[in-house]
Amino acid sequence: MNVKRWIYSVLSVLVFFGCNERKVASYIQQIFEPDRGMLYISAGEFIMGTNEGNADESPEHTVYLDAYYIDENPITNEEYFEFWDNLNPANKKNLAPESFERDTWPERAFYRPRHPVVGVSWEMAYNYAKWANKRLPTEAEWEKAARGTSQRIYPWGDTPPEFDGKFRANFKTFDYQKDGFSNTNPVGYYNGKNLNTESGRSYYELNDMAGNVWEWVYDWYSNKYYSITPYNNPHGPPFEESNKKKVIRGGSWNNSLVEELKTINRNYISSTEKENNIGFRCVRSAN
Repeated sequence: MNVKRWIYSVLSVLVFFGCNERKVASYIQQIFEPDRGMLYISAGEFIMGTNEGNADESPEHTVYLDAYYIDENPITNEEYFEFWDNLNPANKKNLAPESFERDTWPERAFYRPRHPVVGVSWEMAYNYAKWANKRLPTEAEWEKAARGTSQRIYPWGDTPPEFDGKFRANFKTFDYQKDGFSNTNPVGYYNGKNLNTESGRSYYELNDMAGNVWEWVYDWYSNKYYSITPYNNPHGPPFEESNKKKVIRGGSWNNSLVEELKTINRNYISSTEKENNIGFRCVRSAN
C-alpha cells in the first residue's frame, strides 16, 4: 500500500473515533518525518570562542560534536500553540507563555503565527522539546550551527547586520522601526527577497541565528567554562546552587549593540524568567 495513503487512512480512522486531528497528524509526522523543518549538521570539529572578545568568550578552543539536526527556525507561536492546546488544564496554565501589553497569549498565536514564541522560561522550552521528541541544543551545538567551521563574525559572514541600507537581522536601531519591526519578525524574514533585506542565513542555512529573539540553550552558565570545556560533545558546567542562570544566545530585536548579534556572544538569565525577547529552537541527535 502507498505509505501516504496508509497514513491518511490511519489519520481518518483516529479522527472518526474522536481523536484530535491536529494532534494525530503531529504524531504521525514525528514518526514518519521526524526531521522535517530541521537541517543537518555534520559531525566534526569547529573552533568555539575567541581570544579577542569578552572574558567569558575566551579562549578559543577546538570542540568535536557528533552529527545532529537543528530547527531551521526558532519555534513559532503556531508551533508552540499546538503543544499548549493539547495540555491538561493544570499544565496549560503552568506552560502558557507570558502575556505582555497588547501582546497576549494565546491571541498572538493567531494574529502572529509565524513569529517566534516568546515569554517562555527555560523549563517551558525544555518541555516543548521533550513533547516534540527533540531537545534543547547545547551551547556548543548552537554556536557551531551559527558560526560553522569558518569562524564567522555573524551567522551570514563578516558584513555588519545593517550595511548599505540593507538589513540581515532584526535588532534595535536608532530609528526604532528602521529595520521594519518594532519587536519580533516572522521567522526567515531576512532573506534578500523582502524589502530592504539581505540574506541573514547562517553557514548551515539556518534563519534568525542573530537578532529577532535570544534563544535558550541547554547549558548552565559559567564565565570560566570555556577554559575547561571538554573536547567531545560538551554539555556545559554542572549545576551550582549559587548560579541558577541558563545561557541564551543570538541577540534579539531590542538589542542595539551589534556585538550582541555576533556568533561568539554569550548571555545568561535565570531559567525561570519569561521575557518578550527570548525564544528557542530544538535539536535532535542524528545517531
